[in-house]
Amino acid sequence: MKRFTLTILSAITVSLVSTTARATLLQIDSDKSEITVAVSSTINSFVARLKKFDAHIECTTNLERPDKALVSFDFKDLKTGDDLRDKHMLAWLQYTAFTNSIFQLTEWKQNDAEILALGELTIHGVKQAIAMPVTITRTNDQCNIDGVAVLNYRDYQLPLIRKMLFITVNPELKVTFHLTTKSP
Repeated sequence: MKRFTLTILSAITVSLVSTTARATLLQIDSDKSEITVAVSSTINSFVARLKKFDAHIECTTNLERPDKALVSFDFKDLKTGDDLRDKHMLAWLQYTAFTNSIFQLTEWKQNDAEILALGELTIHGVKQAIAMPVTITRTNDQCNIDGVAVLNYRDYQLPLIRKMLFITVNPELKVTFHLTTKSP
């Protein structure tokens, strides 16, 4: 009798495991995806572009929203279009000690008609909780994930940027991302 009960329990367990949704890793199309950082200054505003980054995004049961997301990049890959400014940015970030940034999705929140991605963003060794509106659209076999986050670099223990007494970089940065998945 014990052997029969054990066999039935084993069969039920195997059945439950096989019907559980399997995670699908979304493949990001780096040619069609981009992360930008808009920087405002008293004299020279600019947009830094990030074309190289790692995005590990998984979906299970519903493909409307990812269940897991981890996006990271190396600050040396963030380009402003000015090599000297890029060099100064890396020095300001203390790049030798803090080489990368990491965002990890923790949950989703519906706020009226807006969908918010909640997560933790680490910059300069400081982890902060953030919430950002995200739009997810599907066309055929592709998925587009778009969003915007407004960050204050002072929240990450980075010093205010001030040059020649009157040039100041606004501490609020606007990070915009567009991620497109590859068709399977």
